[in-house]
Amino acid sequence: IVLTQPLDTIRIRCQVLKHENKSVLQHFNSIRHNERIRGLFRGVASPTLSVGLMNAVLFQSYETSKSIICSFKDKDKDSCNYLDIYISGCIAGAVSCIITSPTELFKLKVQEKTCTESATIKQEWKEAASLYKQYG
Repeated sequence: IVLTQPLDTIRIRCQVLKHENKSVLQHFNSIRHNERIRGLFRGVASPTLSVGLMNAVLFQSYETSKSIICSFKDKDKDSCNYLDIYISGCIAGAVSCIITSPTELFKLKVQEKTCTESATIKQEWKEAASLYKQYG
């Protein structure tokens, strides 16, 4: 998260402020100059708080789906073939979207909102409450 969040923030700025025709480096310098290092980490709270839960759900759903698939074939879960493993991974990825989708939405909304205005942690939490109220 520490390495990818600044790049993600710059990517969002490039997309939201595409009418400014700035390069990635120009957006980086603008954020660094106007908002300091804090600006590169807008919206980092949601992925940081959810990464442990997301990984737990991902691994548990993978193991559970693999066990169920292999039990239908009367196999030990350690002797599954590649197709069984692939299907288990697809199921786990779909289940993990339950956690990643809301956290990504929050992160993107915070980054989008702070493209034009500076925000504090308090304002980011207000944005989270607003999103929860709007989308549930």
